[in-house]
Amino acid sequence: MTTPTSAIPKTTSGGDRVTALPFARLAGWSSGAAALAGIVWFGVAKIAGFSGGDASIGLWGAVIASAAMTCGLVIMGPWVARPVSLWLTLWLAGTLVRFAVALGLSWVLYSATSVSPWALLAAVGGCYVVALMTEVIVLARFMNRTLAA
Repeated sequence: MTTPTSAIPKTTSGGDRVTALPFARLAGWSSGAAALAGIVWFGVAKIAGFSGGDASIGLWGAVIASAAMTCGLVIMGPWVARPVSLWLTLWLAGTLVRFAVALGLSWVLYSATSVSPWALLAAVGGCYVVALMTEVIVLARFMNRTLAA
């Protein structure tokens, strides 16, 4: 049985605001940013004359970064209303999960293909960092609006 949103308290007994995070917005923006970074990698690599495998690794980097970001968000359970102070701790835990998932998927991709390890590192790392920065921006804007209300 779900609790109606009107029954969820707006603050804790200590005065900390209680809210759920915008899962769709966080996942959408971070995945979109990772996809854009992967497309940019692909274009720049093609212009620079990289091999087809090294150029397309940017697209795989976007897939890995998107999967990692989504896994980190799912672990956090952003659809559950929690105190704002707890969200910061859960976000750090989600970031650890994201990093582990990205590392694991990168290892699987490296083991399955014969791409340059430096191209893989740059593509996945770049997409991951862009997606993480985008998620931080979306999360910070949401928290600022929540705390200001």
